[in-house]
Amino acid sequence: MNKKGIATHGENNNYVKKYLVPIDSVDKLKTIKMLFYARFDSSDKITAMDMKFSYSAWAPWNKDLLADALLPVLKDSLLKWYPGNSFMKMKDGIDVKVDGNRQIQIKKESNRNVSVLIENLEYKYNTLVD
Repeated sequence: MNKKGIATHGENNNYVKKYLVPIDSVDKLKTIKMLFYARFDSSDKITAMDMKFSYSAWAPWNKDLLADALLPVLKDSLLKWYPGNSFMKMKDGIDVKVDGNRQIQIKKESNRNVSVLIENLEYKYNTLVD
């Protein structure tokens, strides 16, 4: 993926980096940087995906590109990517969406970043029953 330019290493080599360019907007400032990294169990199965999003042209003085403006855009995208239930407001500014055994948490992490955590509840609680 790196050689093809699809994704590359993120900051400090802690995440994989991918740019999401909006297809319905001519505003290239709205390009979103997505950093992601999988979490694995002891059998090397992916149990969660940790992601951080920010506008690639972010600057503290650019109010349109702060995390507050990005959060609703990401929530809308996540609802399209993972249809089903809506997000529920939780305390501490976290919104949560649960569909079956998948839980998605989204929150403003800083003025720049919005964090998203997608977890498989079967592995998180190891207690799902039929």
